[in-house]
Amino acid sequence: MKALLVFLLVAACEGMRLETRTAQLAAPCGVKVAVMEGPAFEVSWDKVEEVDKKDPILGYKLKIWEVKSAKVTKYVIMNGEVKPMEEDLPMELIAEPTTKPEEVTVGPAETKATFKKVALDVTYEIRVAAYTKAKEGPLSSAIRIKLCKKKT
Repeated sequence: MKALLVFLLVAACEGMRLETRTAQLAAPCGVKVAVMEGPAFEVSWDKVEEVDKKDPILGYKLKIWEVKSAKVTKYVIMNGEVKPMEEDLPMELIAEPTTKPEEVTVGPAETKATFKKVALDVTYEIRVAAYTKAKEGPLSSAIRIKLCKKKT
């Protein structure tokens, strides 16, 4: 009988915990990147709907990581000799960045932000998250961009 009472008490507590969970923020969608003079880029996204009036969205965080390039060595036979050739690994095959990102923060009414610390021939990964006083929402899908020097 005591075991049944303990079981019911635990089950009731677990049920109450589920009911008091706060609603989750959505990840921003429709993320787009536009290249600007400078060099710089402007990132825009669709507004995230508020899910909790008691904890409103305070703004958005644009997170920018520098993605380290990776090289692969291919071996090619030329004139009967094996020669190594180094190539850049395609962007989609490079692992997610592990360094701390640069952040640009904007208010809740803004749906775009500009990043001006852009270096040429560097790959960047860009993601956006909404945040409230209590939490930061999930990150948007990643976009990778690399601005290259003009070839003459």
